[in-house]
Amino acid sequence: MGKMRLISALLMVQIILAMVNMPARAEDKSDTPIVNLKSDKFEITGQMQIRGTFEANDFDKNRGDDNDSIGLKRLRLVLKGNFSKEVGFFVRPELKGTNTQLLDAYITLNYNPLPSIYVGTFMTAPSLESNQSVTTGIETLERAKIVDTIRSFEPGIKAEDTLLDKKLFYAVSVTNGNGNYTQANDNDNYFCAGRVTYKILDNMAAGPEKLSLTAGGSYGYNQISIDRADTIFSTQSVLGVKSRGLQTLTGSEIRLTYGQAALQAEYIKTDFNPAGT
Repeated sequence: MGKMRLISALLMVQIILAMVNMPARAEDKSDTPIVNLKSDKFEITGQMQIRGTFEANDFDKNRGDDNDSIGLKRLRLVLKGNFSKEVGFFVRPELKGTNTQLLDAYITLNYNPLPSIYVGTFMTAPSLESNQSVTTGIETLERAKIVDTIRSFEPGIKAEDTLLDKKLFYAVSVTNGNGNYTQANDNDNYFCAGRVTYKILDNMAAGPEKLSLTAGGSYGYNQISIDRADTIFSTQSVLGVKSRGLQTLTGSEIRLTYGQAALQAEYIKTDFNPAGT
């Protein structure tokens, strides 16, 4: 009963979010909204995934349909807005089963001519596929296994900017280096990462479509703890003993688009230099 109440409440939240983001239209079906609750200062959006399991149970007549279930796999809410022209915020919690996680929660500072500054919990910036959104950017159903292993949401500070007429992009970040959703740092070291990309071709006309080509690279390092090293590199099974040490990450990337078609490749290498226990 408790689970059904939770699902009903979450469905109601989703309906409310849909109503908030749906402007009321005039009766003459004009494109001008009468009321639009999505302001430039504050915005709420959401994403929900529901999973159902139904078993015929023909192999066991005594089990019945007790194992049939409908569950909420994931509910993500996004709250974002601006306190002023220079200061904004972004908060994205995720309700996943009985586990609630805060993916992003940061303040943005945009003071020209300084780079954009992010302070709080955010996605570290080691690779292209790490930073692509599931809903708007990534073309595949799942990210590569190594990307899922190294990407994490951590507290820290990040700076990013574009230069050379917005052809050159860079991002550098310093986070606690303890992995997903871990607010405290278990040692005195941090994960330092940087990523640079350059638009070699930027929407160049090529026949009936536009052609774009972007290439870049990334680098990161961190003196990781025993538990983090075992999570990423399986030191217990590979080395026979859990060990802390230096983690280094290098990567290169390239992305080619022609109209709606895209070709993307990325190479990521992570090394671990154990430093004993």
